Amino acid sequence: MRYNKKYKEEYESLIRPIKVVSQIVSIWPLARNSGATKKLFRTYQFYAIVTMETVTVAALILDTIRHLHNMDAAIECALMSTSFLLAAIRLLIYRAKQEDMLYVVETMRSDWLNSPGQYVETIRNKCLSGYRLSKFFIISVYFTMLSFIFLPVLEMTLLNREAKNYPFHGDYYFFNETNSGSPIFECLYVFNSLSGAYGCSIISGATTFNLVTVIHASAKFSVVRRILEDLKSQNPNARGILRHCVKLHQDAIIFADTCERVINLLALMQFITGTGMLCFAGFQLTAIIQEKKNMIKYGAFLISATTELFIFSLSGQKLIDESVGVGDSAYNGAWSGCEIPKSLRIIMMRSRKNSKITAAKFYDMSFRSFTSVLSTSFSYLTMLLTIKNK
Repeated sequence: MRYNKKYKEEYESLIRPIKVVSQIVSIWPLARNSGATKKLFRTYQFYAIVTMETVTVAALILDTIRHLHNMDAAIECALMSTSFLLAAIRLLIYRAKQEDMLYVVETMRSDWLNSPGQYVETIRNKCLSGYRLSKFFIISVYFTMLSFIFLPVLEMTLLNREAKNYPFHGDYYFFNETNSGSPIFECLYVFNSLSGAYGCSIISGATTFNLVTVIHASAKFSVVRRILEDLKSQNPNARGILRHCVKLHQDAIIFADTCERVINLLALMQFITGTGMLCFAGFQLTAIIQEKKNMIKYGAFLISATTELFIFSLSGQKLIDESVGVGDSAYNGAWSGCEIPKSLRIIMMRSRKNSKITAAKFYDMSFRSFTSVLSTSFSYLTMLLTIKNK
């Protein structure tokens, strides 16, 4: 019990940042025994955030149309509208996937708290890097958010600039930034800041939730691999252990498939919009380098966007590698000179079909897809720079 208590405290510490950020935007699933008051609050919270994000997206789309004559301004508005739209869609998808997400959360907690010590140690070693990367990503997203919120204030106060710019841009149905007087500008600034804060919380909460769940899925396959590698044919309980191994393998597959159902549509949108976002952010950064302003803001945005794509690809690649590796571990086991049990053959045959996270079944989340997105984004960026120079 003391051994599991140690892992319980560690798990609660590791999952807390992700859980807190996700609860801010109603992504984290409610427990099955949650009261009516908590469920009602969650419903109001969900609709309030969706409404706020939708209004912001509409304003940014109007601003994009309004600034079509100015390529830099139009791309900035398009970049922001895409980010907010993706955040709103994520919230809607996670709302519809609460049952699957609850199963994933409960299984993760159970694996850390109720599994034998050697199994938990394997899960811990595989998952620690994912939790550390999650913390880094949350910090980078919130740093980006704060830079967007406070840089316009610093420009207006310290540099005495007359132009009044909103943090996440958008003139809100053609209110003029310069001429809008108090309290209209201040109210819209607060609204824009809150909308951006919620949008960043959705992005960080959803991305880190995806990361730790998929990494956990790969760790479940690692447990199966460790059992197969440590098992000796001379063990009198070998057949019973192998039957248990088949059960663990099935549980890992079910868990990975559940993660895939939750993530696949998000992965598709992430890789499609990520191409454009990296391209637009790079374009803005090149313009900023020339104009010597707001470099911190868009530099942080570009780092966060790239890290987000890398997180999707990293977790997907680990899941593919570990699920395929189950067959390798079974094949390389100490079974030379004896009959291969039926349970072992089942594991080897099933592992030929690897578990993976797909982008709505179109392609897999892996390092190959990550490099493909970077290559495509660079090509589009080169095209935009050529058009601008002409």
